[in-house]
Amino acid sequence: DLYQNYTRTEMIFDDTHLRRLDASLPDVTPEDQHFDVRAISWPEYWQEVHLPALTEMTRAYTRARAASRKRTGRSRGLTQGADVVAVFDLEGTVAGGNIITQYALLRRLELSPLQWPAELGELVGNAPTYVKAERRDRGEFIRAFLRRYEGVSVARVEELVAGPLGQAVAQSVRPGALERIREHRAAGHRTVLVTGSLDLLVSPIAELFDEVVAGRMDQVDGVLTGYLATPPLVDEARAQWLKRYAQDHGLDLSRSYGYGDSVADASWLSLLGHPFAVNPDLSLYRRARKAHWPVEDWRRA
Repeated sequence: DLYQNYTRTEMIFDDTHLRRLDASLPDVTPEDQHFDVRAISWPEYWQEVHLPALTEMTRAYTRARAASRKRTGRSRGLTQGADVVAVFDLEGTVAGGNIITQYALLRRLELSPLQWPAELGELVGNAPTYVKAERRDRGEFIRAFLRRYEGVSVARVEELVAGPLGQAVAQSVRPGALERIREHRAAGHRTVLVTGSLDLLVSPIAELFDEVVAGRMDQVDGVLTGYLATPPLVDEARAQWLKRYAQDHGLDLSRSYGYGDSVADASWLSLLGHPFAVNPDLSLYRRARKAHWPVEDWRRA
């Protein structure tokens, strides 16, 4: 995922060693030696023999590394104590997707088949604007994008969250995240999910945590206005919130844990004694490696 084209290679093979091996076979007369690389069906060999063997070797190596990491994690253990907090980011960390995919799924379920194509077209058409906004300031991007909820019925959102939308949100939680959340709760830690997503949309997974801190949108007569009631907690704003949160709840950040996937999470992760980069973007990956933060993949258990 990181290097993509750099992992491509060109290979040249020769059969010198294979011919030497063929010649060394016992009880074989020269007349019986008929080794010829041209007689081999190379597409069949590569597709049916060689590449499947390499794939299995790679999977075996991955399984061995995963088992080793689990053994290491168990031997290391988590810091015990009620003054420890484990802070989790949602999008890209605990669950796949982001606020755009959440919105698209909601609207796909809410709108009629005739209305949905126009909504999708408008969403795609505005994508460059959203990308520019996120590059300037993630908080600006969140506020700009959530304007799209203006006019959406709260009751309809709650109805969908209680049905197919809620099921999709619950199913998007990554296996590694579930395992780590359970470990923290077993260690007596306070588990907190912090996200820029709307509280209405993350309610299906709220029970996994001791507390969920999410965006809340103003409502008028049961309809969303498109404007957040409080600024989104991102970047430095989340770092400042975390400092106050720790003071208010008597938590020791030097013994606490944090999990994020984006370089936008680096400011608050650096406040914690145990920061983790989970499925990180390239910028966070580089920072994590430089700072010797653990890098983990939660897409599988």
